[in-house]
Amino acid sequence: FSGDGSRFVVSSSGFLRVHDTATGQRLAYIERMFAGAVELSIDGTRLTLIGPDRTLEIWDVDAAEPLTRARVGLVYA
Repeated sequence: FSGDGSRFVVSSSGFLRVHDTATGQRLAYIERMFAGAVELSIDGTRLTLIGPDRTLEIWDVDAAEPLTRARVGLVYA
């Protein structure tokens, strides 16, 4: 869930979906093989995920586009 409770993430093999909590409407669909850790920003407009290859990604939820991607060291979730 986002910090304000307005959005939530569904993660499955091969994709992530962001939905509006009040209506259930899908707001974003992101094709991603696997996310080890997923976090929505307080207002639900940014999605941060870490993949098994230790790649940190920050996505713009409304555009369903990655904003940045970087390899990181050891990750403890």
